[in-house]
Amino acid sequence: MRSLVRIPELEFGIVALDRCLNGEVTGARSIGRSLVLSRGMPQCTDPDQTIFAEVYESGLPVLSNDLSVREGNTAFEMEVLEQGLKNYYLAPLLNDEIPMGFFEVGVPQASSISVLN
Repeated sequence: MRSLVRIPELEFGIVALDRCLNGEVTGARSIGRSLVLSRGMPQCTDPDQTIFAEVYESGLPVLSNDLSVREGNTAFEMEVLEQGLKNYYLAPLLNDEIPMGFFEVGVPQASSISVLN
């Protein structure tokens, strides 16, 4: 994938959502490697304001060209920034339109990836 888009610094991650019997999200865990969960669950006081909440609620991917200038970053976005990743793409992994997880792509340089890559 890195060769295909010609961005050797490209990082990938997968996040799975744990679910209880009534279908509510009870947590998240990484599968293999996750960018946002690389050091465990970030301590976030406003989880409803994260990019993850936006993607979960809308069912649509979000591309942030530069997280460092995004207003309202939470501990989730700060975790990605602390890894040196500014350009961040987050897409839902759906099963019958129900979010089961997320696919993450991050790059250190702002605006390096787009929907056209």
